[in-house]
Amino acid sequence: MISLRVFMVLTIWCVAFYSFILVPLIHAIKRMHNIITGKGHLNLELKIYLDDERECPAGWVAVRNYQSCIEILEAFKPTHLSLDHDLGEEKTGYDVVKWIEKKCFNDSNYHPPIMTIHSANPAGRQNMDRGIKSIQNILSNR
Repeated sequence: MISLRVFMVLTIWCVAFYSFILVPLIHAIKRMHNIITGKGHLNLELKIYLDDERECPAGWVAVRNYQSCIEILEAFKPTHLSLDHDLGEEKTGYDVVKWIEKKCFNDSNYHPPIMTIHSANPAGRQNMDRGIKSIQNILSNR
């Protein structure tokens, strides 16, 4: 049979473990979950600069191709997206706009980043501008 002394030591150890390790760990996990899901107090701006050649402006994150841009859009909630049309590959900045447009249409909880265009390609710029206007139309009709 367990002695009273062993019982007391185990009880104190359990209380200490719960108070000093488990509770702070649970609170840290909840804070990280809130930050990741956008419910936390941490307000981070994530500005994506999609361009295969140009130097990225200060305060922005350089993304060099379509696939990387889509992965970031899926994993995070960027606040801003600056778009180049020609990315040196088959997919273009316009394809990113079309992906965002489809996402907005299919998911009423999705909120796209603020989009600007810095492309020098006139036709590409025009297509992306039309896509952004379509996205704004989808959002206004929700």
